[in-house]
This record gives sequence, C-alpha cells and structure tokens, in this order.
Amino acid sequence: MKRDRYYELLASAEERLREALGLRPDETIQTALVLGTGWADAFSLKVDHTVAMQDLIGTDHDNPFVHVDALDGHARRYEIGKVNGRRVLVLRGRVHMNEFVFNPAGKLAVRMQIELLIRLGAKTLILTTGVGSLKPEIEVGSVVFFDGWVSSWSEEMPLFAGEFKDPEEAIRIETVGELTAVAHTGFEDLSLHVGSHVYWHGPHFEGRARDKKRMADAGGSCVSMSVKTEVAVSRLYEDVRTIPMGFVCNSPFEAMDHKHHRDVARAAAPKLGALLECLIAMVDP
Repeated sequence: MKRDRYYELLASAEERLREALGLRPDETIQTALVLGTGWADAFSLKVDHTVAMQDLIGTDHDNPFVHVDALDGHARRYEIGKVNGRRVLVLRGRVHMNEFVFNPAGKLAVRMQIELLIRLGAKTLILTTGVGSLKPEIEVGSVVFFDGWVSSWSEEMPLFAGEFKDPEEAIRIETVGELTAVAHTGFEDLSLHVGSHVYWHGPHFEGRARDKKRMADAGGSCVSMSVKTEVAVSRLYEDVRTIPMGFVCNSPFEAMDHKHHRDVARAAAPKLGALLECLIAMVDP
C-alpha cells in the first residue's frame, strides 16, 4: 500500500473512532494504554464508550483492519473512560506482526492501531505485554520496565521506506527510573526490574535449549512478540513518550503455554491493576 493511501485510511478510521468514543474533532486524551496478555484482566476502567477495531473499517475495504482475525484473549477493542477521575484511552488486545505471515496486506494494522491513539492526542503510551524471563533472577510474577532492546531476531517493523528512527530513543530512561523508584516504594510485594527486551517475531515460541540462552548472552532480560513494533511507530512522533513494560509469565526453563501465561497473569491481576493506576497518576498528575 502506498503511504498516501495509508494516511487517507488512517484519517477515515480516526473520524469513525472519534465519533464512536464521543470525542469532538479538536478534543484530545493525553494518556493511552495498550493492554497485552494478562494485563487486560488486571485493568479496571470505568468505560464511557467502546468500539471494536473491525467497526472502524466502514466502507474502506482496503483498510488494514479488514485483515485482522479474532485471536483468543485479544479483544481488539478501543475504550475511553476514567481511572480515578483521569480520562484515558485503552486498546484492549493488540494486533501482532506475526498474524500476517500469509497475508502481508494486514501488517499495517499493527501501525494503524497505535497511530490512532496518537492522533486522538496521546502523548504518553503505556505499553504492556506478557513476557518470558531470560534470567533466573527475574522470576515469574515480576514486572520488567524496558530500558532498551536487543535486536536481530527476525525483526520486521511496520514502517515505510525512509523512516529512519531508533525505537530505543522513544524510551526516556529518566522516566523509567522515576517510575521504578516510585513503584518500588508502593509495591513491596511485587518484584520490579529494569531490563532490555528481545522482540521475537513468532508466532512460534522461542526455544528453551538454545534461543533463550543466545538472547540472554546478548544482554536480553525478557522476550515477547510485541511492544517493539509499537514503539517503532511511536518514535515517528517526537512529542510522544512510551513506557513499555512486561509481566513475567514464564521462566527461562519451563515449557511455553499461552493459556498458562494468561492464568499466571490473572492471579496477579489486583497488583498489576494497582500498578497501572499508580503509573497513570504519575504521568497525568
């Protein structure tokens, strides 16, 4: 798809999203969250309006969302509501690059889902995901704030030619430090870490015998199939800051099981929900 056509479709989807969420053309929401595996169960939002991703297609039959299919545990739904009096945007259930191995036309859906949040005014993106640990000291049940990336494992980003941006620059290290310091004081019963993230394209899981060891040896702290693609998109906007973070669902040594990952996160839902509320209060005082 040509860049100009993509932005025509983006503008059309934005108009539908604004209408569905009850936002005026000039109205903006400063904080947005993307809720990944396990986190959607943790976050309680007083929802004012909601709209399914598929409802943003309208008559634009070449909209990338046309190619998005249902995926267990991923609602693919935009919401607007309040958390302790603060208005926030929420994308509950993201689209991943690995869903379009046999349908490349859908890859721009990964980009559009994030640019819609930014076009509605988001200046802070809190990006959550379920991750696998690459280090024994980062135990299941921990939360990791990402301070950078370890690259080169079959990476593919939803970017057009010439969009030369470093996703790592979207992470403001001082913000990560401030958030971690505050979270440590208020969540003593939740193990918090700062570390580097490895993006694994998938959809197959990384191997325990060799893949995870290679990632750890290269400096990785955790691994997942999302977030970096979204940060790459947000990096195109200089005034947008991202806060990427993951909940550790499995250790470096155990067998991978998506249902088990979700069950582990559900068990920690109250703590994760409280952590998100704390972060929202910090970025939107």
